[in-house]
Amino acid sequence: MGTAFVDNIKEHSTGHGVQIPGHVIQFVQKTSSTVITQANNNSLVSFGLSQAFTPKSATSTIFLMANVAGEHYGSHTDRGLRFDFTKDGSQIRYWPYMDYHSNDNSQNISTQTLLHSESAGNTSTRTYEVRFCCTSSSNSTGRINNYNAPSRLVIMEIAQ
Repeated sequence: MGTAFVDNIKEHSTGHGVQIPGHVIQFVQKTSSTVITQANNNSLVSFGLSQAFTPKSATSTIFLMANVAGEHYGSHTDRGLRFDFTKDGSQIRYWPYMDYHSNDNSQNISTQTLLHSESAGNTSTRTYEVRFCCTSSSNSTGRINNYNAPSRLVIMEIAQ
C-alpha cells in the first residue's frame, strides 16, 4: 500500500464537500442568551436554540450537542428540569429528569449537556431545536439563561 502526500484537497463537485469517513463535514452552532422563566408549568417551551441544517450526504450521521444553562427552585417534591430535541417540530429525544431533586426547597443552578445522534437519511433541510420545562406543574419554577448564559446548540455532520 502506498502513501499519498497532498498539500490541498479540493471537492470534485461544488457544494458536496470532501467526505472522509469519520470526519466532520459541517459544523454549525447557535447560541441563545434569552432568559425564559416558566412557573408551575410542565409544557415544553422554546428558548431560542433553533437552527436550520441541510446535510450534504444522506448517509452521514448528524450529531447534536446542547449545553444549556438552567436553574430550578420551589417547594414541590418532584422538582427539576426536562429537555428535548425536536426535528421539524417532532420530538426526537426527551430527558424527563435533569438536575432533579425529590424533596427540598433549594435553588439549583447547573449547566446540562444533551447529546443525540441520528442518520441524516436525506439531504433535505430540517430544523433542530432544544426546548425545556419544569418537572412539575405546581410550586415549581424553571429558568434558562439566568446564570451561565449563553446556552449553545452544536450540529455536526459526520461522514460515514
